[in-house]
Parts: sequence; C-alpha cells; structure tokens
Amino acid sequence: MKKLGAISILFFIHQLIFLTACTPESNDTISFDKDIIDKHSQLFPLSMIPSAVEMVLKLNHKVPVDYYDNQKMWRNNRDGSFLNYDSVSVNGLRFYQKFNLNRGENFPIDQLFTTIDQELSEKRFVLISLNTNRSWGVYVIYGKTENGDYAAFTKAGKKTLMESSVKEIVRQMKGTDIMIYSD
Repeated sequence: MKKLGAISILFFIHQLIFLTACTPESNDTISFDKDIIDKHSQLFPLSMIPSAVEMVLKLNHKVPVDYYDNQKMWRNNRDGSFLNYDSVSVNGLRFYQKFNLNRGENFPIDQLFTTIDQELSEKRFVLISLNTNRSWGVYVIYGKTENGDYAAFTKAGKKTLMESSVKEIVRQMKGTDIMIYSD
C-alpha cells in the first residue's frame, strides 16, 4: 500500500512539473492541452519526425488524439529527414524545412533563433532536430523559459521528455534544421 502511495505521489510531482513547464512564461509561449501530449506516443524508435508532426497536428486540432497515420507509414525509416515533409500539406497544415545547412562556425544561428522567435510570436510551434545527451530527437518548441532559452518537448515511446536548454544545445551542435508550418 505504501508503494502505491509513493508511486501516486511521484506521478503527481511529474504531472505538476510538466504542467509548470507548459505554463506560459511570456507572450512568446504557446498554451496547449498537455493531455494531448500525454496521450501521444512515438510508435517506432526512428519515427521521431512523423511523431513530432502528429503532435503539432493534434495540438492544432487538425487530427484526433488517436491519429498515427504518419508514423505507421514511416515506421523505422533510417533515410528520412525534414526534407520528407518540406512543402507537404498534412491535414490542413503545410510544413517547410528551414536551415538545412552544414553545421559549423558559419551556421547562421542568430537567424535560426530569429525565425523561431517569429514563429512563436505567431503562436506556431517549431519542430527542431536536437542531439541531446539522450541522443538525436525531434522536439517541439512551444515557448521561452524565464531566462530566454526555448522550452520544448518530445516523446520517447509513451514517455514525455522536456528540454529547456534548446539554444545551448544548438550552439554546441553549431546549428541544426527546423520545420515550420502554415495553415
């Protein structure tokens, strides 16, 4: 019985942390229904791109929460990239790959951050490819933290992972690509 109580407390703390992370810090943060993200899963180890697309579709109320068509088609595609979705319309949103450039000292990081800021100010999520200590993943940026960095989430199976050091990771990577969308 004590074990069940401890698990319940840990679950409550996790949900409180996630809810706090989803709370707007500024005008450049998008409020969203965290239940949509909690119910979403990354179905295959390599379906992170279509998983992120599906989360954006779900958060924009373009598909139901049980929608997984993109991941089911993609499965474990090793050769996929944001380019697969560039200029492609999916259920009412058209996606665009941006900053598909070589990473390095000449990568226009400030322009990348300006583009992300613009999308957030227009209340649009941004998909970003990150190499974190957990490995490569595709995150959905939803806003800014109190210190001006970006807040993002992704899924690893059913588990939701939060990241609040996106700018620092991008600087360490010396650039990355993003995906934006329009109605």
